[in-house]
Amino acid sequence: MNPKSTAQIAGHPIHPMLIPFPIACFVLAFLSDLAFWRTSTDFWANASLWLLGIGLIMAALAAAMGLTDALGDVQIRNLSDAWLHAGTAASPPKETWRGGRSPKSTQAAHRP
Repeated sequence: MNPKSTAQIAGHPIHPMLIPFPIACFVLAFLSDLAFWRTSTDFWANASLWLLGIGLIMAALAAAMGLTDALGDVQIRNLSDAWLHAGTAASPPKETWRGGRSPKSTQAAHRP
């Protein structure tokens, strides 16, 4: 028997429905950052801010639905790939491990 999603609408799992939204928002935020870099128009900075905010909210909703599925079905909890997926999705980006600083700015800050 296949694992069954706990969070669903009309038999369709919610977690996979939500995943494309944060991905699209983060890609579009990157593109709007590039547009701001080229044009210095405030519109692109505002667009990027909104896209990042919406992307974070949608990512949190997707994570909550994924956690609901994982905790609601023993078969999902027994899948090692499910735990690998959850761990990598929940891990912060590499930049946050350094406090948001690039290696060059970290080295420059420690020069005498």
